[in-house]
Amino acid sequence: MLMALNIFHGAPSNMTPLVFAVGSITNDFGIKGIKDHCMFLDTRVEADLFHQHFFRNAYTAHAQTTGLREGQLKIAIAGAGATGVELSAELHEAINQLVEFGLDGIPKENVKITIIEAAERILPALPPDLSEKTTNALSKIDVEVLTNHRISEATELGYVTDKGGLIPSEIKVWAAGIKAPDFLAEIAGLETNRINQLVVKETLETTRDEEYFCIG
Repeated sequence: MLMALNIFHGAPSNMTPLVFAVGSITNDFGIKGIKDHCMFLDTRVEADLFHQHFFRNAYTAHAQTTGLREGQLKIAIAGAGATGVELSAELHEAINQLVEFGLDGIPKENVKITIIEAAERILPALPPDLSEKTTNALSKIDVEVLTNHRISEATELGYVTDKGGLIPSEIKVWAAGIKAPDFLAEIAGLETNRINQLVVKETLETTRDEEYFCIG
């Protein structure tokens, strides 16, 4: 979350400061096909849409009499931060519950969850030992982890990475990065960085206006 406080120098002491709590949005880094073929989890509405999409695909696979397409029930999550890792574990549990509740027509060999991460390890912002333990835990529940893979394109059939070839997945989630809302890049002449965050000094004052303080 990004918040900006306007202290209003010289204003009455009982005046309420101005607070912006604008949150963040998904950053697709301009990669081809991400907006058209991936699902996002920025809002509750988007999370509900993903939930519906996932269950609809599962019920369809259970009911259909023909063989499944290669990526029909393969789920690929771009980004192995906290969101991507937690989502993969929750989806594994959801699939098991679906089978227990009667959707046993879904061949397990056709169900696969893959996490794709550009960094050398998952949870790159956390200590390496925690990343290793989490990787081992995901391996035990058959979640595939692909590190050092940069996605170059998303298509209807899956993700293409710099390692070459296609990672089949008709269910694709993009959780590989965030940025501040685009309107901040042009707000009141304040300095912003490449992901639209307001740039501040050590005192948290914005670099171009000492009356604005930012945190988050």
